[in-house]
Amino acid sequence: MQPKIASLITEIDNVELIRDQIAAILRLELDNQVALAQAESVDPAPWTVDVYTERSGAFESGLNDPNRKTPFVNVWIDNESWDRSASNVMERQRGNAFINVDAVGYGTRKPGEAGDFEAATSCQRVLRLCRKILMAAPYTYLELRGIVASRWPQSRTYYQPTIDQAPVQNVYGGRFTMVVDFNEFSPQTTPETLEVLAVQLQRAETGEVYFDAEYNYT
Repeated sequence: MQPKIASLITEIDNVELIRDQIAAILRLELDNQVALAQAESVDPAPWTVDVYTERSGAFESGLNDPNRKTPFVNVWIDNESWDRSASNVMERQRGNAFINVDAVGYGTRKPGEAGDFEAATSCQRVLRLCRKILMAAPYTYLELRGIVASRWPQSRTYYQPTIDQAPVQNVYGGRFTMVVDFNEFSPQTTPETLEVLAVQLQRAETGEVYFDAEYNYT
């Protein structure tokens, strides 16, 4: 058997493009919110958020930096499945992916009280911003029309990180999950041009050839 794909495969899958696009949209719009706040002489801190993709151990950066105040989000691919009924067998596969936007908020411990409430409200504010941005009308197709068929919020959950099964104070996490329907495409081969077609029909009992023809298409 000979290989059929003649070109080097270098393109990323569309699900990776969608993940990066979500992160880019969040980065763009959060920066714009900061600019709008500054233009109105409003403290931009509530809209100041760091954005990452596929960052493992998201809490660790905050746990290792007790002075960190800026919340952050981490966009990552959870899982994807395929809808055979909406696909074709050769080129296009309809994908269904769950993309997580994790948020981490931080609080400041004050005399006589913990910073958990501040951390929780910071995380909730960040996920609220992310949901509003990604569900805004201009981003119905995440600006990937032809690739993205739809996007929709799936769930939003909150939790407190733990170390050795003990809750970590002053740090709070949340997750906003989106489901995205999109198209993936596979490499195609260029069919060979048919030049000559030879047809031979035989009878099984005698082997006699009743039809023998050759068609030239050049």
